[in-house]
Parts: sequence; structure tokens; C-alpha cells
Amino acid sequence: MKTLARLITLFMVALFVATAADASAQDRPRWTKGGTKIINRKRSNKSYEFVKFETFNPMLSTLHNERYNPLKAYIAKKVGISDTVDIDAAEVTLLTRDYIEGPVDMSDAIKQIQREVEIDFGEHGTYRARLVDEYVHLDGNVDETYDYTMWQLYQVATKPNTAPTYDRIDFTRSYRTEAFILSIIPGMGQALKGQYNKTAWILGIEAVSVGCAFACNKKFHYFDKEAKKDDYIGKSYASKARSWRNFRNIAIGAGVVTYIVNLIDAAKSRGPRQVIVGGPEKYGNVAVGPTVLYDPEATVAAGVGLTWTF
Repeated sequence: MKTLARLITLFMVALFVATAADASAQDRPRWTKGGTKIINRKRSNKSYEFVKFETFNPMLSTLHNERYNPLKAYIAKKVGISDTVDIDAAEVTLLTRDYIEGPVDMSDAIKQIQREVEIDFGEHGTYRARLVDEYVHLDGNVDETYDYTMWQLYQVATKPNTAPTYDRIDFTRSYRTEAFILSIIPGMGQALKGQYNKTAWILGIEAVSVGCAFACNKKFHYFDKEAKKDDYIGKSYASKARSWRNFRNIAIGAGVVTYIVNLIDAAKSRGPRQVIVGGPEKYGNVAVGPTVLYDPEATVAAGVGLTWTF
């Protein structure tokens, strides 16, 4: 029992270390990795579509100043505008409030009103779009330089000169049902949330537990069988058989405990925030969501992480 308790303690410590290692992965929204295919299926109508943009620049201020360029280029390509001059000349009108400037509290950043814009392409018409979510990450390169990556998720109108019927947007970091079902296969619920270190630990411990249980069980039956054959050394074989049986039981116990913890962790632990698409909005097109401010001079720079890319 003491050995089993030590194994359980070791497992919990390993899981804690894996959780800490996975922490940075939980800041990055799920849509930045998985794209928009799933959330586009959840739309109530096709007056708009979800579109993801990813841009890079060593200057964060440049990313902010040019944040509408990917949106303009996307719409221009859709309507067949290839002239760079026409794209650059497209006028962007902000229909809702812009980013909060200066140092802000975390609550201000999370509650900031999502911005809706209108882009005028002249004779090609005007298109509306609404920022749903945004995330910025600082990456270190092998040449010791740094780049900011900005991901933006927009609801973009599919037709010109019309106001799309946006769906309500909410956010959650809970994956209870989906993760719990997937965790029937150990570690898969954690993999869904991008907690790959946890997945590796859980799969590793389960594999070792099962392997040890089978190996110890084989040894147990061998010595148990031999103990019944020879009375002279039967006691020695019987003692060895009991030891291997105990090791087998410990391995089984470790596997069972790991599996149970895997199920509980998959259902309870939080993952990266994901977009929940509700029904059509009834009262206008303004919604509240966690659009986050990133300013190196600010007191709070929510969601900004640092990773090294090799």
C-alpha cells in the first residue's frame, strides 16, 4: 500500500508539472489552431462567414495600425479586385468604439465591445465585418529576433451593401462533455484542449501500468505453478509468487487511478477559450466579447506569451 501511495503521489506531481508546462497553451484561443470550419457550420444563416487572419510583424504598433489590411485583402479577392491601389484606397469606417487606449484593468480588456467596421470599395460596394476575437503572441526566433503574431477572427458579410444577421457570440473555457467522452481513450480529452504534456504523461503511465501488470502477472503464475510442484523449494517460490502478485496489483492500481484522474481532469480542467455560436441577434449587431488589448506599456498585457520557435 505504501508503494501504491508513492506511485499515486508521483503521478500527481507529474500531472502538476505537465499542467504548468501546458499553461501557455491555454491562453491561445482554440480557433487560432483549428481554424473556422467547425464554427462556420454552427451559423444560423449565411449572410456572414467566420474568417481567420494571421499576420506577423516585429512591431506591435504596426500590427495594430495595419489590423484591417488582411480583411481588406480578403474581401478584395472575393469581389475580384486585384489592383493594389484600389485595395489601399478602400475606406474603412468604424461603426463601434475602438480599442481602449492606455493602461487598463483586465476586466476592461475582457469586456471591451467588439468592433464592427464597414469597408467601402467604391463601385464594388461596401462590406461589413465584425471582430469576434483577437489574440497576440510574442515568438522568439533562432536568430535571437522577435516577432509578434496577431490572430483575428471576424464575422464577414457575404454580400455587399447589406447588414448581415450576426449570430450571438459567447466564449467558454469549459470542455466538459466533449473532453469527458474523448477521455474514454486516456489522454484524448486533454489533447482536445491542447494539453499535450498531460496527454503524454497519462498515456505513458497507462502504458507502463498495463505492461507491468501483464509482466508481473506472468511471473506470478510461473512461480505459483512452480511452488506447487516442488515441496523442497516451494516456500521460496511461493514467496516470490506473492511478491509478483503484489507488484501486479500495484501496477493495476496505478493504471486504474490514472484512468480515473484522466476522466476527472478532462471534465474539470479548463482549456483554451473557444467560440460558442448562439442564435441570431435580435437587438442590433453589437456584442460583448473578450477582445484583448496588447500594449507593452500597459500595466496588464493579457494573454501575451513567450515561446521559442526552432
